[in-house]
Amino acid sequence: MSRNIPISIPSERFNVDAVLCPGGSLSPIKRLVIRAIMAGENDLDGLASLFGLGRRIMLDLVLDLWRNDCLYLDIPNGTVHVVDSIRKKIDDGQADEIGGAQRETISVSPVHDLFTGCVLPVLYAPMGGGNPISAPPLKKLGSYRNLSLTKMNDVVEQALARKQPDLIQNAPSSFRRKARKPSGKADDKTGKDAQEKPRRIIGVALRGAGELAETDRPQTWDTRIEIQAEKTEIGRFVVRVVQPDDIDGRIRRDWEERLAREINDNPDSWFSRRLCEKADE
Repeated sequence: MSRNIPISIPSERFNVDAVLCPGGSLSPIKRLVIRAIMAGENDLDGLASLFGLGRRIMLDLVLDLWRNDCLYLDIPNGTVHVVDSIRKKIDDGQADEIGGAQRETISVSPVHDLFTGCVLPVLYAPMGGGNPISAPPLKKLGSYRNLSLTKMNDVVEQALARKQPDLIQNAPSSFRRKARKPSGKADDKTGKDAQEKPRRIIGVALRGAGELAETDRPQTWDTRIEIQAEKTEIGRFVVRVVQPDDIDGRIRRDWEERLAREINDNPDSWFSRRLCEKADE
């Protein structure tokens, strides 16, 4: 069998919230502000005077640090203080581990493959090939709730890199837009948008109510792929995923191994028989 065979992988799509922060650590001025507050200079006017900055500029710095969970406010006394976890990192010489600016939460909709159990970004269906053969679901709808959130970080990063290549730090070069050379024209982007730095994911959390489905219910989803299956000299089938061609290698291997096992271990199943029929058409 050497022709491409379209396969539909039963899946479910669900929503997560990804928390992003700039890839770099705290700027030097913010580190100095934190150290000054730790040393006891904890009111806004005193900080502005110490650094020779305007009150408004110092207020912006303090608010950025507060939004980044570096500071807490003592409103009755009009003072700011460094939170214990940040104070400990500074004392332990781990200032580089502190995020650099305000965090941002963005919604991402990954896909849980009910055939292999993989989590993957939404993939575009291969063009052509006719009606796909549906692989059997081996996991129940809603089983995404049992997935480890820490294992979703890479997938969420891939999904964001596909959708917004310039947003994620270390996104694959194939996803990134070609950088434009500055033209000097007045309509070139300037300011905040032009200075936006790539971000990194610092946390992922499941959403209680998805935008794609009813409350706490996933959306059924079909992931379309194309494979080639060949019979070896000993009568066993090997499978090669040919489309999509930009999928993560680990997911590709999982599909190839699981599909081959399904064909070889269950030759009389509807899926295996239909696949052979499709190949012989």
